[in-house]
Amino acid sequence: MEDEENFKLANSLKEQIQLHNYRYYVLDDPIIPDSEYDKLFRALLELENKLPELKTSESPTQRVGGSPAPEFREVIHSTPMLSLGNVFNEQELLAWHNRAATRLQQDDFEMVCEPKVDGLAISLTYQNGILVQGATRGDGTRGEDVTANVRTIRSIPLSLNSTKPPEKLEVRGEIYFPRDEFENFNQERLKNGQTPFANPRNAAAGSLRQLDSQITSERHLSIWVYQLGLVLGVTTPSNHWETMLWLKSLGFRVNPAMDLFTDLNSVTKYHQKWVGTRDQENYLTDGVVVKVNSFAYQQELGFISREPRWAVAYKFPSDQAVTTLLDIGINVGRTGNLNPYAILEPVQLGGVVIQHATLHNEEDIRRKDIRIGDHVIIERAGEVIPQVIGPVTANRTGIEVTFKMPTECPTCSSVVYKVEGEAAHKCSNINCPSQQFERIKHFVSKSAMDIDGLGEKLVRQLLDLKIISEFADIYYLGHDDLLKIERMGEKSASNLLSAIEASKNRPLSSLISGLGISHVGSETAELIANRYKSLDKISIVSLEDFETIPGIGTTVGVALVNYFNNPENIRVINKLRTAGLRLTDNEITSQVVESQSFSGLRFVLTGRVDGYTRSDLENFVKNRGGSTSSSVTSKTDYLVVGEDPGSKLADAERLGVHVISFEELQNLDKRGPF
Repeated sequence: MEDEENFKLANSLKEQIQLHNYRYYVLDDPIIPDSEYDKLFRALLELENKLPELKTSESPTQRVGGSPAPEFREVIHSTPMLSLGNVFNEQELLAWHNRAATRLQQDDFEMVCEPKVDGLAISLTYQNGILVQGATRGDGTRGEDVTANVRTIRSIPLSLNSTKPPEKLEVRGEIYFPRDEFENFNQERLKNGQTPFANPRNAAAGSLRQLDSQITSERHLSIWVYQLGLVLGVTTPSNHWETMLWLKSLGFRVNPAMDLFTDLNSVTKYHQKWVGTRDQENYLTDGVVVKVNSFAYQQELGFISREPRWAVAYKFPSDQAVTTLLDIGINVGRTGNLNPYAILEPVQLGGVVIQHATLHNEEDIRRKDIRIGDHVIIERAGEVIPQVIGPVTANRTGIEVTFKMPTECPTCSSVVYKVEGEAAHKCSNINCPSQQFERIKHFVSKSAMDIDGLGEKLVRQLLDLKIISEFADIYYLGHDDLLKIERMGEKSASNLLSAIEASKNRPLSSLISGLGISHVGSETAELIANRYKSLDKISIVSLEDFETIPGIGTTVGVALVNYFNNPENIRVINKLRTAGLRLTDNEITSQVVESQSFSGLRFVLTGRVDGYTRSDLENFVKNRGGSTSSSVTSKTDYLVVGEDPGSKLADAERLGVHVISFEELQNLDKRGPF
């Protein structure tokens, strides 16, 4: 009976893996995340290792991927393009290292590490220095001829940088969709009424497998070359590290993050560093590849089944997981929007227990066909709020429930209406308690008035005690008011009142953002503040004048005009004026240098600069034509450092980014970049 159960389990695992291989490698349309596929594969592998009689030649553990799609000419690879085995923690990495050390009969050997890019594997063949073929991995033995498409990728050399190129050269690499290009591409699709791609990996695969190479050329793909496949006619280095440097000299794009180590502890630290910094790069990664450096050692270690013994993928903690959608809840936002969110069966994701995830709006739920009771794929990238990617429809039982937006506000029971031309549903009651809370929470946030010490919990307490009812009331708080709050001491009350007083001199753009006008975020607020310099002037601007500002269209313009035409909003603004808030720009934000001395330069700001808020510093850069971002990458031109700079300084030093003080930034404005 037990043998029969094991046989059935093995067959079930094989069928599931073969289905997912087909969806991933042939259709480029996976329906489960990589982490779930890894679990299925490891379960089958462990079962076959335990009971070798279950291992058959057609088992997925004996091959790689799926069959090539029929639309492209078939290519037979000179040597198989095998996939790597995976390890998921330090113990498994140590076990891999020990196995290699035992076979080599020595503990010390060099290893090369580089990020494992999440893209599409490619084989590039050159004859006498000229690109003659590009082929996908396919099933590892046979792939698809996509030469016309790879020729459109600018980071792939059409000819080698050598006066005496090899008679024949084949290299392997990973084609990927850079994050910034992917975002631009999806924005264009949305503008054209098309469905956006779910992730860069799927988009890269779909782009490379277009029958029309013109489409591929418009999608700005890129490549990292990671391995030599075959070479004839020249003598090459005896190890992987020097070979990659040689390939780089020929004009191939080799990842600068590649590094050489002699001990396993250094490999572990390299992996830990990438876990913390991978979201700062312009490409997706899902682990670190570790390779034995010496080719002689690689040959001695050989292969086992579908994978080399001399290399392994040390995977990152999963950014995707599958769990059950228990229900769909509703949050009411500061402008009255009803925002659905997922209530999930708790699941570990990236070291954090996830119970809720965003669902955007009803239209998005319908488009993705997400139903209550579904098994759903959730994703948490870049330490942001998790989102539901979509359902695992193969797991449906028929009892799942289609979601419908409520007709009454879940907070105040007022009528819910849908705005024509928008995806949002809104609560009709402007005094809805949820809206009041969200408006105040937004007003005091870092992206608006940045009142230190006035967090979400304290805002809730002030509302519950009826000490405030709107954000303007914050500036009329007294010491005695704050002492009514549980656990609020004298010193805490004094510090909070000082922070509130300091916020009165925030830049005009911070105040505009804090007002909570529909469609007006911090960037739009800066455009408006820079144009008009005064809230009184802004309040009388016409729709036509708003529409002349680059980046502000009719939708935003109408929202602005409607806001300032509402007497209730003008009452609140006058209340802020009476409290002493600055309603015009201060000196640094009103300065505009016509020379645009920072045009085209990217800055990252870190640490404190006495006398200036973060918004002041950002405006100083932006008003001179520069741009700012929150993380240091290879595209950053300058890191501006104040007191207590944090980890960004180390990132800048690692990437060779210029590090300057605020005083040097001011000098840079006068004399130009270096």
